[in-house]
Amino acid sequence: MRDSALKHAERVVRDLDTRHIDQVTKVYADFWAQTAPHERPAIARARAEVAQQLADVEAVVMTGGDIRVLLNSLHLFNITPVLARKPIIAWGAGAMALTERVVLFNDRATHGPTLAEVYAEGLGLVKNAVALPSARDRLNLSDKTRMATIARRFAPSQCLLLDAGAHVGVCADGLIPAGSPVLAVDGTATTSESLEAA
Repeated sequence: MRDSALKHAERVVRDLDTRHIDQVTKVYADFWAQTAPHERPAIARARAEVAQQLADVEAVVMTGGDIRVLLNSLHLFNITPVLARKPIIAWGAGAMALTERVVLFNDRATHGPTLAEVYAEGLGLVKNAVALPSARDRLNLSDKTRMATIARRFAPSQCLLLDAGAHVGVCADGLIPAGSPVLAVDGTATTSESLEAA
């Protein structure tokens, strides 16, 4: 009974996550349709300037910072088409922005652990992965039950543990390669290779 109830609760939360993403996406689409900020002369000029500057770069570096500001800037300046054609080096919020959905999390917040929160759609250049930067600093990885809940909630996407020094090269199809550091559904830190073999 416990396992059945847990699976049901996980389905309910996943459904809530999907509905939230759908609603946020609709709100953004309505905003762009009604206000058309990209058609304002100042923004159109800035977009053209950014596109010209990025045309000649060999790679794009996306750093950390505030994911909300980063995502809004990437959309406002229409950077996604450029990113799809260039090598990208990203960490922190930059890595989060590249995924299909951005998840906010912090077990070590000053006011206590917070539940992981689906924020919005990312750029979708990295598939089937939820980026968790500074995982060891921001997640209580010793709490296997809590980690298992996070891993199962976002399955079949893999929760990618991006700690200092981690290096994950993304495959041409946008999937993370075998050997990438991830959370297993039992809450242990492992690699995507060992998950595939299981």
